[in-house]
Amino acid sequence: MSNHKDKYINDNGTVLVLVLVVLVVTIITSITLMKNTTTEAKMVVNEKEHQQDFYDAISANETAIAETVCAVTTIGISVGDTYTYPGADIPAETDVRIELKKIGKPPIGKGYGMKLRARYYQTESSKGEHSIRVGAYKNFPKI
Repeated sequence: MSNHKDKYINDNGTVLVLVLVVLVVTIITSITLMKNTTTEAKMVVNEKEHQQDFYDAISANETAIAETVCAVTTIGISVGDTYTYPGADIPAETDVRIELKKIGKPPIGKGYGMKLRARYYQTESSKGEHSIRVGAYKNFPKI
């Protein structure tokens, strides 16, 4: 009977050491998972901001195209003249400008007569790293 009792007396600290090892492994795993989750959350926020900048640039460009009458009358008739849109109707921190790139004959095959002159305008909007450019012809009578 005394042999049986001595066997258990020698194993007193084994369970404590085993529990501590499991606890340390669990803590290390938890810390690693939390760091990964934090990094992924930051990536999602950056991606959302990046996409929002792109959508704002597109929206500003579409707004500028819809309001080209004001810009076209302000630009004048010299190639290289530009017009920068006021910020009232475009998303915040988005720059939009329209530039008269060239004046010439209307595009071929569009059914316009030789009595017209075509002006090619380029609208550019930018926000953050994004820049959107759209070109359009507008026909006017020869002066």
